[in-house]
Amino acid sequence: MPAYELDEIAGAVVRDLAAGEPSRQRGGRPERITEGHDRSDVRPLQQVVDSRRSVRVLGKDPLDLKDLMDVLREAESFHGRHWGRQGEPPQVLIASFDVPGLPGGLHQKVPGADQFESYGAPLWLPELLERYTKAPCLALVCVGHGPPVASYRSRVVGAGAFGYGLWLAARTFGLEASAYGRSYNEVSWEGQRQAPLRHQFCIAIGHPRAQSI
Repeated sequence: MPAYELDEIAGAVVRDLAAGEPSRQRGGRPERITEGHDRSDVRPLQQVVDSRRSVRVLGKDPLDLKDLMDVLREAESFHGRHWGRQGEPPQVLIASFDVPGLPGGLHQKVPGADQFESYGAPLWLPELLERYTKAPCLALVCVGHGPPVASYRSRVVGAGAFGYGLWLAARTFGLEASAYGRSYNEVSWEGQRQAPLRHQFCIAIGHPRAQSI
């Protein structure tokens, strides 16, 4: 995962999540499929930041679709407030393996809406669990590629900030997340069915692993 100054990125996410601001909704989007998150069980944000650590093994419990949507919504909201028109939000492909309510397979998150477009279940999808880690779902962050070069570089930086917001949002909601910087060519090829996309990195999302006594 690229390194970012805490005051510039994480600090902004902490302030936004603490304020409890709802994500921006764009007109003409499909109806929401989840309700707002009950923030009574949200962890103290400073505790989330102070307890940052590298995690490579997640728990085996399924990931609730509502929790996944809450995390994605918070990351999108952060990106919209702090990047605005400086760059389009990154495209996120969700590899679903154990998310009740979201069929197993590859799905593209519709920016600004609680809806997915299904890409089916490519034969190579299980390989992602070996390349990254075993998790209920993998968030595959992609950016559009093409001229001008300067604009593409800005989108890559914005995607990195989005990924950090995604990771921190997951931990804020009591989940666990793990970042992997390696891309996967098949993800880019699959994403280009709709638009020119290039896979950048992966955020594995799930529950904390049970601690042995």
